[in-house]
Amino acid sequence: MGQASPASWDDKQSEYRQRWEERYAGQGGRWDDYAAAYQYAWTLAHTPGLRYGRSWADVEPEFQRGWLERGNAPAWEAVRALMRDVWNDVTDGGRDSVEGDQPAAQRERASRA
Repeated sequence: MGQASPASWDDKQSEYRQRWEERYAGQGGRWDDYAAAYQYAWTLAHTPGLRYGRSWADVEPEFQRGWLERGNAPAWEAVRALMRDVWNDVTDGGRDSVEGDQPAAQRERASRA
């Protein structure tokens, strides 16, 4: 059986907008202020080599560094929780992997073969 192809950001954007409205809209701001954070998190969570078996605690520094380097607003503190939500959604809490990802030990063995 073939594996279903992953959804694109365009496919998922409305779902994340609805989540934002349910979870965060009451805290102020507009969807347009937060859409870039959702898309950034979604893109990073789909980056091969980043996902394999890693928890949010493992990847959070990479998300934060990238967000700050981009000079985006809102501030990191305002988008951290929603980025974590996206990470957990896409990776099943870090338990999921992308086709071709391998644990570090397997990658080393494969590269020596």
